[in-house]
Amino acid sequence: MESRIKVLIVEKERRLHNLWGQMLGQKIEVLRAENLEEAGEMFSANSDIKAVVIIGHTSDYLDTLPLVRVIRQSFKGPMIAASNVMEFRRELMKAGCDHECELYYSLPAVIFEILGFCEKKEGGEKNDGQHNGSSHDGSSHV
Repeated sequence: MESRIKVLIVEKERRLHNLWGQMLGQKIEVLRAENLEEAGEMFSANSDIKAVVIIGHTSDYLDTLPLVRVIRQSFKGPMIAASNVMEFRRELMKAGCDHECELYYSLPAVIFEILGFCEKKEGGEKNDGQHNGSSHDGSSHV
């Protein structure tokens, strides 16, 4: 059996983990962390994680910024700032994320694109205006 690519998603709502797990299907194993402590433990226990998704919510987004900084110190793979609030995505990008997208149904498409499971749209890296494939330092990681 072919091993699946691991993606850590930090999100407190279990129903969203289930939704994204179903949408990502057979190629990606979603590692679920429902809080910052679980995220740190999951990241430490899985050295083969290929991407990290950080969800920014009103209630905890400021607490999430230090986690992004800590993970970015040792993790060189893609980190996705996901939030429906542009200000939260910008702050997560400043903290160390190098991709951004709005939440819910666009997240799986962005993960697939970043990990190379689908072709880029002609004429650029942006996916319907919701995904920014540029890094926080201006270079592209897509």
